[in-house]
Amino acid sequence: RAAAVERFFERYAHLLEIPNIGAGTLDTRAKAIVGSRVELYETTAPVSRIARSAGNLGETMNDVHLSRVAQIRIHFAPELAAMSRAQADDVVGVIATMTSFEAWSQLSSVHGRTGTQIRRAWRTAITRLLEND
Repeated sequence: RAAAVERFFERYAHLLEIPNIGAGTLDTRAKAIVGSRVELYETTAPVSRIARSAGNLGETMNDVHLSRVAQIRIHFAPELAAMSRAQADDVVGVIATMTSFEAWSQLSSVHGRTGTQIRRAWRTAITRLLEND
């Protein structure tokens, strides 16, 4: 199992990163994170579903989640810096959950949303969460 997980991360390492992390306008950064997440999930869905159904991925999934949280904090640092620590933690948690494989899977499988529709919804939600009025 450990070897299979390692091969997965090696094979898809390029999809696990946010392109130009932290660079650009809020809209540009929202598009970048959403695009990278949807591309990752569309590419890896069959393997990801099998791995999740096999179980015993708790520690690996926690590591992935913590990595994504760190990416979100870096990517949206200017907006998060303008918030209280509690508010920033709330927003980061919501973005991490909203852009998770599980959320994508439910939106695509249960709700019949296309990749384009998911991208639009996530980009809109992220932008609204982070806009500093």
